[in-house]
Amino acid sequence: MSDSGFDLNNFRAEVMSRGIHKTNLFRVLVFPPQAVQTSDPRIITMFCDATNLPGVALAVVEAHQRYGYGQVEMIPFQPIFEDFVSTFMLENADEIRTFFIDWMNSIVSFDFTGDDTAYEVSYKSDYAGQMVIEGLDDQQNTIYSYQIRDVFPIAVGAVQMNWNDQNQQARLSVTFSYKDWKNN
Repeated sequence: MSDSGFDLNNFRAEVMSRGIHKTNLFRVLVFPPQAVQTSDPRIITMFCDATNLPGVALAVVEAHQRYGYGQVEMIPFQPIFEDFVSTFMLENADEIRTFFIDWMNSIVSFDFTGDDTAYEVSYKSDYAGQMVIEGLDDQQNTIYSYQIRDVFPIAVGAVQMNWNDQNQQARLSVTFSYKDWKNN
């Protein structure tokens, strides 16, 4: 039997020295554009109970090595930053849902008020904000952060209401798109 090079004692020592990141220790900071404000930005951070770290993929093109035939090789040519979803617990005042609806409305006006501004699209510089997703250790210290640039909501999910749900928390899923991210 061949030696795989895996040593359980070394693995345990590495886990003890490095630690294992816990998925329930995180914080989401939202910095909306000036056109969209909330009375207390900390509410958005405190009520975010789930999120995804942003992903990235590479767009590729197929290329033949010589003269248009032979082995096909995939050539990467640009990054594709995947949308991500964050979930927020809704509070009784409905400020969080109103905040994200107002942000969406600042992107494409859908709050028809009888004038000619319905369905107008804003400039990205007017609706894009910033977000930071921080991973925390057991003492609530930041161990890493992702700075997400030019972020904006592209979908605010429906909130299901049901008389059969006793003592359940209402939650809102928000899908975000963005330009890029940087891992600090």
